[in-house]
Amino acid sequence: MTMPVSHLDKLSKLNNKLLRIFQRRDLCTRTEELYKTYNTLPVTKLYVMQILVLVHKFYYHQETLPEIFANYFASNNIIHSYKTRNHFFSVASSYGRRAVQFKGGILWNNLPAALQSPMSLGTFKIKIKQYLLTSLSS
Repeated sequence: MTMPVSHLDKLSKLNNKLLRIFQRRDLCTRTEELYKTYNTLPVTKLYVMQILVLVHKFYYHQETLPEIFANYFASNNIIHSYKTRNHFFSVASSYGRRAVQFKGGILWNNLPAALQSPMSLGTFKIKIKQYLLTSLSS
């Protein structure tokens, strides 16, 4: 899940160019190497991480969010009377698919159960960054 390609693509290209300049690397250097040097995530993964942090806060640390986010995501337990995993659902319209609520639900549902379990926000950020560094393609 990403932002509209034009905005995110331009930002990613600029970020990659800056990393090559800072590290004095040539254009053939793989972007993964550029980010490993600084132990950071590419822009697209940072975007995913921020959405997942929002969902984690919503599910486990609502007190850290402004009140406007109280009903931001809808959990499956609203529509099912039985216990389900920590899955979220969202609208399926083409407009809705661009919404953070939809992307957050999809991203959260695709996480391993261990990352969906309750933990401190700091621990979650560390684990989700490690997961994104090793599990998702750029």
